[in-house]
This record gives sequence, structure tokens and C-alpha cells, in this order.
Amino acid sequence: MKTVTVRIGEKGQITVPVEVRQRENLEKGTQVEIIDLGEGSLLINKIDKKRELLIALRILGQRLKEKGFDKNKIIKFCKEVRRDVYNAEMSH
Repeated sequence: MKTVTVRIGEKGQITVPVEVRQRENLEKGTQVEIIDLGEGSLLINKIDKKRELLIALRILGQRLKEKGFDKNKIIKFCKEVRRDVYNAEMSH
């Protein structure tokens, strides 16, 4: 792990060094989150939409089970959604 020192600019902006941007594939518009760890420590994470989607789907599955949906109903529903997504992509 490499430590990089940067300064906060006039408008509160932080410039991420080019080598870090390239390595982490941080392009203009990439979203990041800043987590305040307390005692002066901050953590900057690149937001990973695919990872968030997988977590959301797991939570959705758990909630559906809690509402009485069985495994087969959930699988059938997911296949229907997948088909709809595929058809939507093909129509563009």
C-alpha cells in the first residue's frame, strides 16, 4: 500500500494523482464515497455499482423469502426479469 500526500484546494477539492487515477480507473464523473473513520482518518472508496447491485439482489431475495416467497418462485421471477432486461437491451 502506497501513501500519497495531496493538498485540499481553494474550493475543498482534492486532486487524485494521475498514477492512482490510472491504476484505479478513476475517470471524470466516477463516484467515490468518503468514510469518516474518526480521529482524523478518512477512507475514500470508489463506488462499485456492480457490487452494490449484487448486494441489493441478495437483500431482495432475503426479503422475498421473509414475505413467503419460496425458492422456485424467486428463481422464476428472476428469470422473467432477466428476460425483460435482455429484451430491453436488444431493442436499443
